[in-house]
Amino acid sequence: MMSMDGILIKRVLIILSTMVCIEPVFAKTVYFGRGAVNVTVPFYDDNKDMISEPTIFVFHKEVYSIDSKSKFIITPENRDEPDHRRLAVIPMVQSGSQEVSFTLANQEIIRVNLNIVKRSTVKDATIKFMPRSTLGQRGASSPKSTDMDFMKALIGGAKVIGVESTKMSKAVKCGSWGLSGKLIRVDKLNDAKAYTIRFKNKSSKVKYSFDDSKIYFKDQNLNRSILTHLTRSVLDVTGSKKNESVMTIVTDGNTRIWNGRICKLGEQVSKVTPQVQKKEKGSKK
Repeated sequence: MMSMDGILIKRVLIILSTMVCIEPVFAKTVYFGRGAVNVTVPFYDDNKDMISEPTIFVFHKEVYSIDSKSKFIITPENRDEPDHRRLAVIPMVQSGSQEVSFTLANQEIIRVNLNIVKRSTVKDATIKFMPRSTLGQRGASSPKSTDMDFMKALIGGAKVIGVESTKMSKAVKCGSWGLSGKLIRVDKLNDAKAYTIRFKNKSSKVKYSFDDSKIYFKDQNLNRSILTHLTRSVLDVTGSKKNESVMTIVTDGNTRIWNGRICKLGEQVSKVTPQVQKKEKGSKK
């Protein structure tokens, strides 16, 4: 059994590792009903310290309580700003299984058979749980066609009838002094909302890399996917012509910018230290 201190140290190591390299993230949707659903949780020990990396569980409602989780450490993904719809699940053993029950705020109970399997790679870093009743519903778990048209129009600079645009100059906090973000425009069309944000790298030592697949809003409709577009996913150091990027986000109209997790360091953004090429032996100075 591992201590809570070991888990905290592991989380620090995870953040540090994302500053050096960027791992691909894959998502999976599990549809639940009255019966238990089977989910595989990998014991993925990237740092060889006998503590697994977390798998993120995403629910459509806040989780009220969790029962029978002795083989796992289950906490909010972000402890500083807890969102009980996003939980980090860390297996405490390298193999085994356990049925865990998640009770949601609306009294729904999700029974999950968690099977722990030791693996060298992660296939499903994020697992989203949705009611089986949403299967086949129009727009469930996919962006609306109007959202895609809206995004194309915004990127292409086309004028769309009915769009309500508001120019702004509001800071977007990213958790790093070297990366600044500013909300410059909000566009509304029917039940869709678009945020345009300009990011700038002010650091002369590190680059910043975005993983826009991890962007979410605490008040978003989980039956409707978020669309994102970046003019540049890696921001070069200050002084470079490639140290700025414009991000466009299209989501449902009920979201609010202060509920967004958009550029949090260690989540949607990673530091990348530029590699300095070593001089070969015998080369002239």
